[in-house]
Parts: sequence; structure tokens; C-alpha cells
Amino acid sequence: MQEDVSTGENPEEINDQEPTGGKRDFLKALYALVDQGFVSLTNFITFVLVAKFGSRDDVNLYVLAWSIVNVARVIQERGLAAPYFVFANQSDRDRQTFLGSSLFHQSVFAVIAAFVFVVLSVVFYFRGTPVGMLGCSMMLVVSAPFVLLRDHLRAISCAHFRYGAAVFLSSLAMLLQVAIIYGAFVAERMNVVVVFGAMGISSFVPCLIWILARPQPLKFDRTRFKSDWNDTLEYSKWLVTARIFPSVAMGLVPWIVIWVLDEDAAGTWGACVTLANISNMFVFGANYFFMPKTVRALDRDGIPGLYRVLIQTAVTFTIVLSALCMFYWWFGDFVMEHIFSGAFKGNASLAAVIGLSYLIVSYSTIAGNGMTAIGKPEGLFWGELSYGMVAIAAVIVLAMQYGLMGAAIGMCLAAVAATIVETAFLVRLTASN
Repeated sequence: MQEDVSTGENPEEINDQEPTGGKRDFLKALYALVDQGFVSLTNFITFVLVAKFGSRDDVNLYVLAWSIVNVARVIQERGLAAPYFVFANQSDRDRQTFLGSSLFHQSVFAVIAAFVFVVLSVVFYFRGTPVGMLGCSMMLVVSAPFVLLRDHLRAISCAHFRYGAAVFLSSLAMLLQVAIIYGAFVAERMNVVVVFGAMGISSFVPCLIWILARPQPLKFDRTRFKSDWNDTLEYSKWLVTARIFPSVAMGLVPWIVIWVLDEDAAGTWGACVTLANISNMFVFGANYFFMPKTVRALDRDGIPGLYRVLIQTAVTFTIVLSALCMFYWWFGDFVMEHIFSGAFKGNASLAAVIGLSYLIVSYSTIAGNGMTAIGKPEGLFWGELSYGMVAIAAVIVLAMQYGLMGAAIGMCLAAVAATIVETAFLVRLTASN
């Protein structure tokens, strides 16, 4: 039985057109960057508010808890969003029905994520350390599912080149989140648990509006849930399995830093990562434009079209991310002292090296775009397996010898390993096509 909750448009009339023409390309890319910019600015301002108005313990707890949430976000991006980018741009697929299936799959994933935080709450209850993590994990049981839903609705909007809807989601979430956190500070109730509660509320409201407004027509067809899931799983199993390694590695770094150094070092690492995440913001935002463009270039112009877009992506990433690394190097201390907290001053070079690791890893992202477009993402597994293994080993060894700078260098080495492996796979795949 099929439940139709579409806007009444004929599926045959729904035909998202790839933006064409230099001006339109520029505007679409700009919208994609603005969307990701709001997301990154939200994270940036949130960290600033925690650092300014909270205690050093609040900063440490925020960094540790957020690292766990990010693991779930990355798995969802690879397992659900990445396949959606490809399938939603296939002309022979019922896009409205597939969108309904994707939203159903995401709701199941969100429930699983909530259950994981329930388990973590039990663990932290009996373990008792780090102090304060129990409250964070209990709050994330409720708020994390809405953060994940907002991420997925943004990805859906971008897959259909509806960047205005994505910007609405990210901008409204930012305004609400900052307002709630600041209000809690004024009411003298500001703490890290309140911060994660603010995340849940600020994600729920724009998601509810998106669902009610329904900017992208959709149908819920129960008979398609399983088959669409099989297609998604078949496509994404390598992507998800692969992404587990680097996402877990990145999530473990603050915990490794606590183990090797101390809890305050985890807060400093979080401050530098927050600053360097401007680079990550650009990569994610630009890739929301370049990823579907890569898929369609392959579909229309074959391997030459694929490489044309990949080269455009590489040139763009190199210019922008190199400039950002210089910014971290020259102005990082100013940001650390005057925007975050004076306690973080003197770590500009650390932020610059972390930014360099993002520049290097962006090249593996480009190779991953190519393999994803071809529909053979197995190379991502080996590239990101190498990233995870090198990252964990190098961070532990180098952090013991050189502290936080050693950990940052370890991330650079992991990025180099992933880029070499994934680029080699892409070259081999395109040579055989």
C-alpha cells in the first residue's frame, strides 16, 4: 500500500537541472558554501561561548562529547547522504519515492544513535569519569537525533540543488542555538549540558518547518523501503565501513590526548580544531556543489568529464585551503586569545598544522568523489583504513614525544597515506574504463 504525501506534482515533471553557465555555477557554489558556513559558524560560536562563559572543565567535556556525536554524523553522511546524492541524480529513479525511503532510513539510524547514547550513559554512570560526561550523554539521547535529521535534510536539499532550503535549515539553527546558549548564560544556567540541549531544540525547529513546507516533493511507499535500503546498503557498505576508521580515529584523538597528556590538553586540541575547521567547512560546503556535479559530468561526458571536474575541485581546494593555513599561522594567536580564551594563546602553529592535514585530506576527498561517481567506492575502504591505522598509531607515538604538535603531525601523515592509496585506486579504475 502506498501513502502519497507529495505536493501533487507529477514525478515525471520533477527534473532537477544541473546548474549551467558560469554565473549560475558561481551562485550555486556560493549558496553551498554559505550553507556549510552557517554550520561551521554555529560550531565555532558555540565553542567560543563555552570557552568564554563556561569553565575549563566545560570546554573539555564539550570537546569529548562532540567528538562522539561527530562519529555518528559522519557514518550517517556516508551511509545515507552519499548514496542519496548519486541515486537522486539518476534519471531512471523515482525521486519522490526514494526521498521518502531515505527519510525513513534516517529515522531508524537516529533511533539507533539514541540507543548508543543510552548505553554510553550507563557506562559513564558506573565509571564516573570523565566527571560530567553522564549528563552530556543523557542529554544527547534526546538532542542528537534532531542534529542528525538536520544534517540529512541539508544533504537532501543540496542533492537537488535546492541550496536555499539548506541555508534556511543551517541559518535558523544557528540563530536559535546561539540565542538559547546566550540566554542560559544571562540566566546564570550556562553549562555544557544546556549547550547540547540547545543543539537539539535549534535543530528540531527548522527540521519541523522543512517537513511541513516540504520544499522537495516526496512519497512514502512502504513497499519500497526494503528495496531502496538494499540499493543504499549495496552502494554505501564500502563507504560506511571505510569511514568508520577515520571518523573513529578523529573521535579518539581527544581521548588519546587525555591518556597521553591531560584533560586540559584535550581542550586546547579542541580549540585548535575548531579554528582549523574553517578549512573543513570549505571542503564540505564546496563538495556539496562538486559532488553531484562530478556524478553528472561522468554521466554526460564520461571519464574526461569526470577528470575535468576533479581538477577544478583540486585547484579550488588548493588555493583556498593554502590561504587558510597561512591565516592560522599569522592570526591564530589573535583568535585564540581574543575570541576563545587567553588560556589557548600560543597555539597558532598547532592550528596551522591541523589545517595542513585538512588540505592534504581534501585530495583524498577528490579521489573519493571520482570513485563514488563511478560507483566503485571499494578504494575508499583501503584509503580510509590506512588513514585510521596511521592516525591512531602516529598520534599515540608522536604525542608521547612531541605533545599536541606530534598529534597534529600524526594527522598529516594519516592524510598523506589516505591520499596516496585512494588516488592510486582512482587511476586504476579510470584506466580500466
